[in-house]
Amino acid sequence: MTRSHHNYGTPWTRDESILAFDLYCRIPFRKTKATNPEVQQLATLLDRTPASVARKLGNFGAFDPDLKKRSVVGLAHTSKLDEQVWIEFHNDWNKLVFTASELRERMGESLPQEPRTTIPAGPSEMFVVQKQRLLQRFFREAVLSSFASTCCVTGVFHT
Repeated sequence: MTRSHHNYGTPWTRDESILAFDLYCRIPFRKTKATNPEVQQLATLLDRTPASVARKLGNFGAFDPDLKKRSVVGLAHTSKLDEQVWIEFHNDWNKLVFTASELRERMGESLPQEPRTTIPAGPSEMFVVQKQRLLQRFFREAVLSSFASTCCVTGVFHT
């Protein structure tokens, strides 16, 4: 029995595109497949097919300079909205994390082990016993994604 997707064939909204870009930044490009559980989870949240989400992730790959350096290309059929989301958030991950968190909360979902996210009035880091990055999960996944699941400091491979 197949599930009906209410958004099948409808254009992507800005909010949906932001959530897709958030996922794009957190997983390696090679894992932007419809079979990836994280892609499937986002598809369920957006009421879209996993294949549709995977295609949207591939669209963002078309703008990625790091992929171009490795002679990897994303999909060719991007939209103006894809480019607008890329331009707005590619160099402002804090804004991306806060916006995506607010969207997920509005849709009734949050990432596992993430506290409610609010935009800080000041820096996006705080002093604990030592300096600790807020929203560490996003930062860790984005760094590992950018360095082929290898720590850019120690060279240790992470699965």
